[in-house]
Amino acid sequence: MQLDPDDIEQLADAIAERLAQRLREQPPTRFVDAATVARVLGVKRNWVYEHARELGAVRLGGAQGRLRFDLHEIEERLARLPADAEPTAAKPPAPKRPPARAGKRPVPLLPYLREPRYTITQPSHDQASRRPGTDR
Repeated sequence: MQLDPDDIEQLADAIAERLAQRLREQPPTRFVDAATVARVLGVKRNWVYEHARELGAVRLGGAQGRLRFDLHEIEERLARLPADAEPTAAKPPAPKRPPARAGKRPVPLLPYLREPRYTITQPSHDQASRRPGTDR
């Protein structure tokens, strides 16, 4: 049995329609983390955090809870942007500095000696052949 190209095309359309209907019926995965949003948008994760409010972030678990994002909400917000809108540039990351030690003075360093106080000398041949504890 051989299928006509028109039959194949009708079959493909029917399969595509069934798949689309199933996807519409399934509840979408709603909330994702910042790493997923960064991967989808092709940006760095810190950019996502900097623009969390613009992207419609939701904090789960109270004021200190984790940020989560709805990908459908992000798509809708990006679609509403004017076509000529410039994307907001992220600030360059601040250089990392060690934490300041509050109220503490720096530790004084030991002085550096330019000339050694003591010198190590090699024993002479006479001294090297002596046994310890003998007077020879």
